[in-house]
Amino acid sequence: MSARISSILEPNTSQIVKRIKAINTFIESGYEVHLNFSPIVAYEGWLEDYEDLFKDLNIYINENYKSFIKAKCIFLTHNHREHERNLLSNKLESEALMWKPEIQENKISEYGGETVRYKSAVKSNFIQHWTTLHDRVIPWNTIRYIF
Repeated sequence: MSARISSILEPNTSQIVKRIKAINTFIESGYEVHLNFSPIVAYEGWLEDYEDLFKDLNIYINENYKSFIKAKCIFLTHNHREHERNLLSNKLESEALMWKPEIQENKISEYGGETVRYKSAVKSNFIQHWTTLHDRVIPWNTIRYIF
């Protein structure tokens, strides 16, 4: 996710640019590296933020390694219990990004849990726009799966 959103949704974790720079080190150490774009969160300006993220990937990943790196892409899922917990913990900024009932629907996960995800038609549109941007800016990065 973008650095701006990471600071909200993942406070106290490594900066995104540091994670990107570590990719070369992991590959040089013999590890298989995949980019995990998860959760992909849609908000005003999200595609511009992802374009910046993709440009950073182009800048910091060694050209010789790019063809080996695949992507796993998962759009946001959330749940009512976590939403309530976040509200009680005063995580209002993160909930403003993740809780959008007007574009979300309830779903039962494959494990039987109740989740909230983007409505199918909305998510399909998001996937199309995100994938178009991804393929334009980092065409070297093959998407293994996206949902």
